[in-house]
Amino acid sequence: MLESDKSAAGAPDVREPQFEADILESVRSDGFFRTYANSAQIETSVWDLKFVFGELLRTGNKIVVEQTVAISMSPQHAKALLGVLETNIREYEKKFGKINLPASGSSAQAEPSKDA
Repeated sequence: MLESDKSAAGAPDVREPQFEADILESVRSDGFFRTYANSAQIETSVWDLKFVFGELLRTGNKIVVEQTVAISMSPQHAKALLGVLETNIREYEKKFGKINLPASGSSAQAEPSKDA
């Protein structure tokens, strides 16, 4: 541990990191990929929320959800994401009009699932 990482009493400094940059730059990793989802399921535990995204596919007379990616995050991060989603949907509706949800079939996707 560097000497500057300790307080005057010799204990580790546990302050929150401070970001002093004026510009936030986003860069895509080599593993970045893009996918389409028209299905989202949520699994919860005490420690995190897992968002499982997929695509509804019709095969014969059966509808199957082909799950493509799962993203786990802390409850705090999920709540922050909720705020960002609310803001962006509000702005989208101001620009393009109200988003209407279908009356049937939407409740099955809206209910949270539970971890086993």
